[in-house]
This record gives sequence, C-alpha cells and structure tokens, in this order.
Amino acid sequence: MTVCLLLLSVVALTAAVPAPRALTRAAWPEREPVVALWVWQCLVATVLLCCLTALVLGAAAVFHTVRDRVFAPAPPAVTAAYDLSTAPAWAAALTMLLACGAAWTTAMLGRELVEARRSRGQARAQLRERAPELPAGLPAARGPMLVLEDDYPDAWWMPGHPPQLVVTTGALHRLTDLQLDAVLTHERGHARAHHDWLLHLSTALA
Repeated sequence: MTVCLLLLSVVALTAAVPAPRALTRAAWPEREPVVALWVWQCLVATVLLCCLTALVLGAAAVFHTVRDRVFAPAPPAVTAAYDLSTAPAWAAALTMLLACGAAWTTAMLGRELVEARRSRGQARAQLRERAPELPAGLPAARGPMLVLEDDYPDAWWMPGHPPQLVVTTGALHRLTDLQLDAVLTHERGHARAHHDWLLHLSTALA
C-alpha cells in the first residue's frame, strides 16, 4: 500500500493542485496555446492514471481474487515487491473511496456525453429551421456548410456525424474566398483533434 500512498501523493502535491495553478498564472500559454493544451492533457492523464493504478493496487491488497488476476502473469518476486499480502486496516476504506470516485467520474462522463448528444441534436434542428441547405454548385472542397442570416460575422464547427461548418452571412460578406477557406481549415483542425471530446471530458471531471 506504500505505492498507493506515493501515487496519491503525486496527485495531491504536483499534478492536481500546484501544476494547474502554475499553468493558469503563466504567460506562455497565451503565446503557445497548443503546447499548453498538451501540457494540460498530460496533467489530467497523470491524475487519472495515478488514481486508477492506486485503485487497482488497493483492490489487489484487499481482495485476494483481484490480486491473483492482476499479478497472474508476473513472477512471485513482483508480488512480494509490492508487499500486498498484509493490507493495513485503512486499505479497504481507501480502496472504497477510490472506487466511488471512479464510479462517480464514469457516471458524470456518461451523463455529459448523453447531454452533449441531446444538445447537439437540438442545435442541429434549430439550424435546419433557420437556414436552408446551400444550393448545388459550390466548391466541394469547402465541405458541408450551413449559412445563417446574421449581420454578425461568425463561423463555427458543429461536431457530429457528419461535422458541419456554420457561417453567418455577415462573415460571408466580409471574407474573401481565401479567408473563408482559412476559416474552414481552422475549424477542421478542431474537428480533427476532437476538441469537443476534450471539452466533454473536462466538464465531466470538473
């Protein structure tokens, strides 16, 4: 169980509190947002992996069945190195706490995905009511695009299957063909990187 405590210490003392604070207070993420996003994802992955590993080791220490399954491929020396044969009294409570946290996180992620799918369906229905399909003959390279009658210049990518670019008439009046292609390429980058998934995961974890 010493390894479990070390993993949770890493979560508490580095990845979960000081590192995010340092990241939000730093000035460089404004200049390098992609790098900052990768750093943030690494921090989240570190926290999740540490908690999951601590849960598995805690369950292996408390339950012999779990221990036999987890360490079945490993030689006896590995099991002895983790010292899981004698679990302290608080091991069961810690394991249950981690299991409840994992179950709660999974439930929140599931709820977020269901809510996102419902909201996306409603948004697509509203968009279909507000704007007709573009007439045939537009360049196919621009992909599926929906035009909204609005003086405010705006464009965004609607995730889903298939993903769809939404552009207002205000943007079309102000953008050249080259600029519109640049906007489409930028929004395609969001879709290709699945940034909507990252937003759902962040919301669920929050």
